[in-house]
Amino acid sequence: MAKDRIDVIEPPANQEWLHRTSFFRDPEHNTIEIFADIHPRETLAQLSSAYQVVD
Repeated sequence: MAKDRIDVIEPPANQEWLHRTSFFRDPEHNTIEIFADIHPRETLAQLSSAYQVVD
């Protein structure tokens, strides 16, 4: 049995509209967005791990 694959389109990033977003493509080629509300100061701070600040 083959494993289904999820491709990362855009890794997690802070957006100006106070969301942290990430985009994926599922096995049927649908684009999926996952987001979380963030505090305004997080858009200015450097984050650890895979997160990046978007200017």
